[in-house]
Amino acid sequence: MFKQFYPYHLIISYFKDHLHLDISTQFIDCADLQLPKDFSLQTGIKVNKNIGLGFNLYPDFYYEADKLSVMSANVIINNYGNPATIKWESNSGRIYTLSDTDIDCDDIEFWFEGLDPLEYQKQLHANNELPFQLKNLTYELVVTALNMDMTIEMSLKEEQYANATKHLDNIDKMIDDYNNKSIKKDREDGVVHNWRRRIESDKLIYEIDTGSAGVLFLKKLLKHLSTLNCFNKVEIL
Repeated sequence: MFKQFYPYHLIISYFKDHLHLDISTQFIDCADLQLPKDFSLQTGIKVNKNIGLGFNLYPDFYYEADKLSVMSANVIINNYGNPATIKWESNSGRIYTLSDTDIDCDDIEFWFEGLDPLEYQKQLHANNELPFQLKNLTYELVVTALNMDMTIEMSLKEEQYANATKHLDNIDKMIDDYNNKSIKKDREDGVVHNWRRRIESDKLIYEIDTGSAGVLFLKKLLKHLSTLNCFNKVEIL
């Protein structure tokens, strides 16, 4: 995503001239191997020519190299700048800096924090507010907010009230299966960190930290809920 809009020499020159920092081509390459995938996992949006990274909109650019390193950035969507944070750490415990040239891309891990999938979707497609397309759902879907930590309220059909606990167990199994399959693939599809669930009146309520699984998991969950055919309405808060 670093190289989506600008070639190496312009990125390096900008960091040096405006941010007073040296950034290596090796750092850029390793980041670009991982950040697009993390962006897609969290947002459900595939990186394309209209999506990239910028730093020039930050009057107070922030960078710190530590065991958990952080750098402020702009996610650029159709020329709109959106504040976000890039973070990285290493499996080995090594502290990688922007200027390092001997970076092991298999050791360093990059990810985003502070992404806003709904806003990005509006900037890409004004008439479609969801970061995914789901057709023929068996319930009404309402998305009020879309974050990594989300609450999902599922209104049961009247004839399904007695089966509420069974449906909770079914959904739990779906989440467990998703995590286990991803772990077997070296966490290729991310992992749901944790969740809590309860029954309130005619609703099943899940509080989910989608972790590294993000919107990719959410899309699969919503499809799974549709196959159960037991809800009138599903709302993401």
